Amino acid sequence: HYGLADRVGELNAAAVKIAKEAAAGRAKIAGSMGPTGRFVVPLGDLEFEAAYQCFAEQAKALAEAGADYLIIETCIDIQEMRAALLAAKDTAPNIPVICQLSYSEDGRTVTGTDPQSAAIILSAMGADIIGVNCSLGPEQLVPIVRTLAENCDVPISVQPNAGMPYLENGETVFPMGPEDFGRW
Repeated sequence: HYGLADRVGELNAAAVKIAKEAAAGRAKIAGSMGPTGRFVVPLGDLEFEAAYQCFAEQAKALAEAGADYLIIETCIDIQEMRAALLAAKDTAPNIPVICQLSYSEDGRTVTGTDPQSAAIILSAMGADIIGVNCSLGPEQLVPIVRTLAENCDVPISVQPNAGMPYLENGETVFPMGPEDFGRW
């Protein structure tokens, strides 16, 4: 979308460098790999191998720059997550990989994957940590997190939104304030 595809390595290496400088040894750095914004065949036009190659290029750059973890986040399609996880494990086999899907209010990803299936698939494929991020607030994620934990033996990560966001006067608004969010 931004015409920067030929700078994947450079941009990811710079992100890790900046994060490491800011952390000054006080924190681990997770190199983030978000969704492509396209659906994998047969739901869309992105071939599985092409998705794999996109993620492999990014994982390689993040690993070479010194990321402590790779985090594949905000995916709504288990096929895209599979491509990303395979690419990460093949390209950076010594770096732990966190896989976080986003779920809708019905407890499934947009493409229909339930948390039980996600936990089973991703743990069998070697995900080191499985979780959820974005989309819903902490209260709505409790049953999803419970199901994930009941169906795999890896740590669970949770990065909720401050409630389900909505648009108001063209701006994204989150219904929970800092105090309510903090209690969760």
